Amino acid sequence: MNFVRGFFLLSSIVVSYPRWAYGAGDARDSGPPGSLDGKDKDRSLRGGVGDRVQRSALPRRYEDTRPLSLLDKKTKSEDSVTRVIVDCAAGEDSLACKDRILTTTSEGCLRLVHYLNTAHAYAVEIKIHHLDELEGMHEDPVRETMHIKESVQVHNGRDLQAGNDQRTPYGIDMVKAKEVWSRFQVKGENVRVCVMDTGVDRGHNDLDQLFGDTSNEFVTPWYRDSNGHGTHVTGTISASDNNLGVVGVAPNVEVFIVRVFTEDGQFFSSDMTAALEACKEGGSNIISMSLGGPYANAQEQATLKAFYEKDNIVSIAAVGNTGRYEFLYPASYEYVIGVAAVDSKGKHAYFSTRNTRVDVAAPGVRIVKYSMPYAYLALPCAAHLLSFFLALYVQLSTWGNGSYATVDGTSMACPHVSGVVALMRSYDPSATPAQIFSALTSSAVNPSTSSSDTSLGHGIVDAVAAIEALSKGGDNGGDVRPTPPPTDGIVDDDGNGSDCEELQVIIQTDRYGSDTSHWLESDSGDVVFYQENLESFQTYKKTACIVPFGCYRYQIRDNFCDGINGEGLKIM
Repeated sequence: MNFVRGFFLLSSIVVSYPRWAYGAGDARDSGPPGSLDGKDKDRSLRGGVGDRVQRSALPRRYEDTRPLSLLDKKTKSEDSVTRVIVDCAAGEDSLACKDRILTTTSEGCLRLVHYLNTAHAYAVEIKIHHLDELEGMHEDPVRETMHIKESVQVHNGRDLQAGNDQRTPYGIDMVKAKEVWSRFQVKGENVRVCVMDTGVDRGHNDLDQLFGDTSNEFVTPWYRDSNGHGTHVTGTISASDNNLGVVGVAPNVEVFIVRVFTEDGQFFSSDMTAALEACKEGGSNIISMSLGGPYANAQEQATLKAFYEKDNIVSIAAVGNTGRYEFLYPASYEYVIGVAAVDSKGKHAYFSTRNTRVDVAAPGVRIVKYSMPYAYLALPCAAHLLSFFLALYVQLSTWGNGSYATVDGTSMACPHVSGVVALMRSYDPSATPAQIFSALTSSAVNPSTSSSDTSLGHGIVDAVAAIEALSKGGDNGGDVRPTPPPTDGIVDDDGNGSDCEELQVIIQTDRYGSDTSHWLESDSGDVVFYQENLESFQTYKKTACIVPFGCYRYQIRDNFCDGINGEGLKIM
């Protein structure tokens, strides 16, 4: 049976209590692509072309979504310029590597953009018709900000900067930041958080202790923000406790800015990898990344792994706003804390991406669901009351030109967690990334489960409980992400499952097996199995035990959308 890649087969199966069952030749079954010890092909789970599956909200530039070896010359001119990453050889000096790359192309139509120190590689801009002349070449995926642009509402800052009228956004109370200030007497002192973003409005009255990268390697100057996103993120982390405007989670923390985004809000994975190095050089011990995109990148991941294992740096990232089960990066890497978004009631935000790499959740929806009594609206001072309630019951943060704004997105959830980690590091400067990760996740509260799920991970962060857990010396033995328990109704293939029906999926790959991934999920979004990194010309068998009268959906996806040429797929 032939199936066109990208077509999703939606199956309603009368079953329940699915279980894991591993067939011969199975590839990695859980978690996203991107493991350094796996066969990472710089792929990720993303929206396909099926009519019933929503496409990714991320831009789909041609060179950003296809392996470079498969670039379609008919779609893109041979004179077009693309971005790639070129590895230096083991033992090769960086200068020798540079000379080798520069002399590779016959016409010299090549530009070096970054040297990626930890990854020992160069980011290169090159014309497409010279791609075949480069060795050790990788795709350089696009990254973008993780906020919902249509949700931005800018507020005039004059009424918030009149003095003695500081507002506390609901997210600050939800993560219990103020309780930490009073109980543990820390507000982020002696900690530096790196924010790689669109820059910052250095002249904003509510922001202080700002530093930035002054090199010409990134967008300059770091202290301007024509977009507003970077200023908003920075304010959530560190807006000053100064009796005006708003206040951040850790108002005494230092913030180091690396301006990576251009005005259109996009940049490349290699830009991010170089920015990570700049964060380290700038003395940061926490990195906040309200950004991401599809496809893992080995150089990006290697740098984050080194930060965790060798440099004592904690990395935090937004999981994405696709509203479905999907892996975006860097949040889905093992050594990064992935943050989902909740609303003011602690409910999972409709747009927040779900996956098995979600670690914790934090506020990321702008407006508290509050309604003013109609009687108040008849009062002469109704306009002032309305202004007061709007200012009090929204998730405000700083914005460009001295203003304030409300925004939706996991971009807004991420800095809440970055601020909480800053409080933790301020309380215990010697805490390791493993200890912080363990304390943060073990103390989070998930209203839906006592363990973790794909929506909120371990739950909403609690700064007080996290510091209490940290003070007890909690450590998970160095394991970055403790293996979550099986999804409800799923057990190992050891015969311990309850009464169920067996579903068997057999898939035979063609010449491009690594292009294919497939998975089974329940109608509630819980993943029964997920399989990718398949070998070419191989047969794989997946068996799931699922209880009668459940509804499940099976999906198969191909990154290149050219179909499986061969036996294809059988469901039994």
